[in-house]
Amino acid sequence: MIELLPTDARDALDWPWERFAPFYAELAERPLVPATLDDWLADWSQLSALMTEAYARLQVAFHG
Repeated sequence: MIELLPTDARDALDWPWERFAPFYAELAERPLVPATLDDWLADWSQLSALMTEAYARLQVAFHG
C-alpha cells in the first residue's frame, strides 16, 4: 500500500488525516518478524519522511 503514497510531500499538503490513516493501519497490522523487518522499516521511513516534510512545509507556510 505504501507505493500509493505521493513521492512529493506537496501533493499531500491538503490531505486530511483520513487519507493518511490507512497507511499507518496497514503497517500496524503487518506481521513484524525478522524476515519482514527491512521492508517494514523502509515503508515506515517513507511514510514518516512524507509526514515530516508535509508538516514542515505547513509550519513554514503558517508562520511564513
